[in-house]
Amino acid sequence: MDNQIDNQIENLLQRFFDREMDDRQALELLDILERSPDLYDVIAQNVQTEFDLRFLADRENRPLRTFEERMPFSNARRLCSRSVWTRVSRIGSLAIGSAAISLVLIFVFLGRLPGLPLMPSWNAPSREVAVAPSPSAHDVPPIVNYSMLDGSWGPQRGHGSAEGDYPAEATDEWTDLLRSRTEGWSGADGIYTANLDGTIGEGIENRPGQRTVFVFSDTIVGKVNRQTNTRCDTKMVNHSFAVLDGNEPLGDRIEFFYENDGKTPRLPIQPSPEGQWYWLSECFVLNDAEGPMLHTFLLRMERRPGNGAFGFHHLGVDLLRIPVRDGKLDFDAAIVTEDKTGRLHGVVDDSVVDNGVAADGANAQESRDRSRGMIFFGTGVLENLKSAGAVEPDGYLYVYGYKDEHRLARRLVVARVPPEDVARFDRWTYYSGNDQWSADIRDCAAIADGVSTELSVTPIPSGPKTGKYALIYTPGTVGSTIALRIGDSPVGPFGEEQVLFKESETATLGKGVFAYNAKAHPVLSKSDSLVISYNVNSNDDTLAIFREPDIYFPRFIKIRWEDILETQ
Repeated sequence: MDNQIDNQIENLLQRFFDREMDDRQALELLDILERSPDLYDVIAQNVQTEFDLRFLADRENRPLRTFEERMPFSNARRLCSRSVWTRVSRIGSLAIGSAAISLVLIFVFLGRLPGLPLMPSWNAPSREVAVAPSPSAHDVPPIVNYSMLDGSWGPQRGHGSAEGDYPAEATDEWTDLLRSRTEGWSGADGIYTANLDGTIGEGIENRPGQRTVFVFSDTIVGKVNRQTNTRCDTKMVNHSFAVLDGNEPLGDRIEFFYENDGKTPRLPIQPSPEGQWYWLSECFVLNDAEGPMLHTFLLRMERRPGNGAFGFHHLGVDLLRIPVRDGKLDFDAAIVTEDKTGRLHGVVDDSVVDNGVAADGANAQESRDRSRGMIFFGTGVLENLKSAGAVEPDGYLYVYGYKDEHRLARRLVVARVPPEDVARFDRWTYYSGNDQWSADIRDCAAIADGVSTELSVTPIPSGPKTGKYALIYTPGTVGSTIALRIGDSPVGPFGEEQVLFKESETATLGKGVFAYNAKAHPVLSKSDSLVISYNVNSNDDTLAIFREPDIYFPRFIKIRWEDILETQ
């Protein structure tokens, strides 16, 4: 009998690792894991496997006690000498343990898990909601340069080394702009950037008067104790903004924005009703008759009771617009356009985006036992506009998204829209393959596979590949590799995946630390290179981000165009 059970477990595990498990087998494996925590330790040997297990549990609506029991919550109050983190506003008032687990899951999946309602009517009107004004707090706390720090902080650590096909170098000046803070804003992920005048131009060195907006998702606000090298008095908010004045990464020229009730940091933009929140996606600035306007896509979330760490689900993707007046963001005049059309998000048939990507099950990631997946738009934007300084403008905004399939298989899709119609979701069209565009999101064709939930597509401005497009991403969302594919147009076809960079810092920061969601920042880049960011988080110790100042802030690298072009 024991041999029979062992064979059953071995067969289930093999199917799990091969990603060929049906629903009945998934339930069997979850039952075994509940009874055998030691078995969990054996198979959860890496970050990706553990995420797959969590994904599997959520898909079957089976909260796994094993996960909750094995997370180190007992040390929660050791983050600082004072009581910290009594409220995590992103998911409401939760016990500290449940919130900590949710943070790890949220950071990696960015909320993109199954279980969404079907799409609403395709032609329903969009709705605009004026954001109620409230006092806005902004801070410019003391900035610390690493050269000023004493030995208690420790030596400055590099943040990676190039091990791929291309020479890449760290841009410490951009990393230190965010890492060196000691009070107020002290960490975040989900970073996107835009020039507040709506242009990209030839290079940041040629734009001394540039004002750059930074858009962040989950944000840590608190203090950094320089004597103990720890974060203290730490809170978390769902998103934040910053504006850098000038074209140099100087700490005394950047200002951070978030609301504050005097005790707990709150949010500039809050959906209604209470209990919902937004995560921010790609941002861009468009100029119209009323002046420049910051746009950013919003992933609307809501608390889902009764499912442990997975106590949240998606409601859709909306669009935020904030006027830029005299070079400043007017948060009080912000407008959220809610997508009631199903244009930005929805549940669709699995076959929708197969066109353009091999789907013969040749690799495990493409083996599927679900008939439905989800599409999200807003993960990246290409402004192919003359007003933005595009090399070959065609008058369209290209809005990138991805189709989340079972087993975390993510495929790139793209829509386009004239800039004046960006908030008119019924006027969007979707690339359906073979140079064709459709008004129906269900006709989306995949143009690349294995992408991350945050990415970028950037025109190549110089060299023999001028006019081509660089797709930058983290393969599979999580991992040390930053990848590039070269495309012939904003919709591809994109060539083979090439390794740009392999970060090495996470291996030195402790067990379970990982990198994710790489993307390019043209507005931070000089004319001869491309600046790329990636995020760093911890899975092994879910409270590490509230304690360790070296975890949970963006890192930046730089790739020279000439080095990319020589090897393509």
